[in-house]
Amino acid sequence: MAIKKICSRCGRVVPAGRPCPCAAAAGRDRHNVYNSQQRDKKTQAFYNSRQWRSLSKRVLSIDGCDVYLYMTKGVLEPADTVHHVIPLADDWDKRLTVSNLMSLTHGTHSAIERLYKQNKETMISQLQQMLEAYRNEIGYDPYDI
Repeated sequence: MAIKKICSRCGRVVPAGRPCPCAAAAGRDRHNVYNSQQRDKKTQAFYNSRQWRSLSKRVLSIDGCDVYLYMTKGVLEPADTVHHVIPLADDWDKRLTVSNLMSLTHGTHSAIERLYKQNKETMISQLQQMLEAYRNEIGYDPYDI
């Protein structure tokens, strides 16, 4: 018999270790509100573009794992998000530059965004060094298309 838990949000009984469906719905709602009310329309259009979807898939296949977790803790975890090391708001021209894109998990991405608020310049520098070292380690050649 599987261990179950009670969702603190809605009271539903769900298997332990699994998110309650209400939590996923709340996350989607929060994301949709952010996109419609706060995110810059130019940025939103970029993230919905075929060009970005294609490039982000390519970056995920290049890195294969959460680069930050691997380089800081030696943990191999499949990445599901692509992060702009130098944010779009700071340098729009680097939005499609592979050397500015890092594969992460959603959780790591959120943690890095919080760290940016503490000291963005230091964090950007650390991430750039980390990404370069990781790609050298895996033998990534930026000219190999």
